[in-house]
Amino acid sequence: MNRKDLEKESRKNSIIEAAEMIFREKSFEQSGMDEIAAGAQFTKRTVYSYFINKEDLFFAVALKISESYIPEILIAMEKGKTGFEKIREAGKAYYQFYIDNPAGFKIISFARTIHNFEWESPHHREMVRLSEKLFISFGKAISEGQKDGSIRKDLAPAKGAYFLAVSTAGILEMFSSNKPDMSVFSIEEKGFLELSLGLILDSIRPR
Repeated sequence: MNRKDLEKESRKNSIIEAAEMIFREKSFEQSGMDEIAAGAQFTKRTVYSYFINKEDLFFAVALKISESYIPEILIAMEKGKTGFEKIREAGKAYYQFYIDNPAGFKIISFARTIHNFEWESPHHREMVRLSEKLFISFGKAISEGQKDGSIRKDLAPAKGAYFLAVSTAGILEMFSSNKPDMSVFSIEEKGFLELSLGLILDSIRPR
């Protein structure tokens, strides 16, 4: 990469970092490109020379976060000896990401809701590629678990991978976006989430 390309990459990263700070503090709707440009110390015209629109920039921020936590999940899966243990370790790593990086988790969750199919964001496309890599790893772990006897054999690996991802993300997103008040039932959030994630895991055990 030549000097000009390095400078362009540096400017792009500076814009992403400034946008991430603002998106972490405010919602997508409350954040504006003028504010992001000022935070990055560039003109709005410069920002638009790197990103199609605010959605594209939001995807770039979400991609940056994805490139951090998805490899951690894949590494965590390697700790498991059986297919079930690999799935369990993936769930633990994702839950830890939710605990350690709540603002980042919200950004990732919201990014799933704003894709406009009338235009294609290269950053969204890369996010999809990373997610597909994770789904493939889940499917392989399920197949492996069916062979080693740790996962039920009547579960289609692709459907099982999708179920695990959607159900786990759905529960965590509910608490991330709008925490339900369970105090009337004397239920503590951490215990409830751990119980819920455990029940999801139990659903793929051999019957």
